[in-house]
Amino acid sequence: MIKSESAARQLNEAVNSLINQGLVVESIGIADVPIPVKIESVNNHAAKRMLERGMTESDAQSFIDNAMVKIVEKAYDVENIVYCPIFDAEIDDGYC
Repeated sequence: MIKSESAARQLNEAVNSLINQGLVVESIGIADVPIPVKIESVNNHAAKRMLERGMTESDAQSFIDNAMVKIVEKAYDVENIVYCPIFDAEIDDGYC
């Protein structure tokens, strides 16, 4: 788990190396220390994606509660935050 800013910095340096090698897209985002939050509501877009993936709100909360890393992406003036409970290069679902 990334528990400190220095660990996040080290991960970001590794990601930047992958970006520089052309192995990862630059828009991947930055790693940060996960901060536990409680889901208060789910917007329509998220609800649709969760339904497609067979996920419940409880599943999503579990991802947040057990996150190893938080990825912050900035695209189109919108900040997307992805909580990653695991990181496995064998899993390629577009998230973690």
